[in-house]
Amino acid sequence: MLGWFFLSLLVFMATFLRANDQPIAHWKLETDAEDSASEMHHAINHGVRFENGAAVFNGRDSWLEV
Repeated sequence: MLGWFFLSLLVFMATFLRANDQPIAHWKLETDAEDSASEMHHAINHGVRFENGAAVFNGRDSWLEV
């Protein structure tokens, strides 16, 4: 009985709640890890370099934290 309730609730929510058609975040990664979608979801840079319009990871200890 409880399972049917949650299944009905899930179907109801999926029917009436629509996804946002705009991106939550957009990182161009051309010169930095700033969010271009103006939502201020900037990535934290841990050793990534930006060269020639691209992010360069060293394969060992560089990453972007989102």
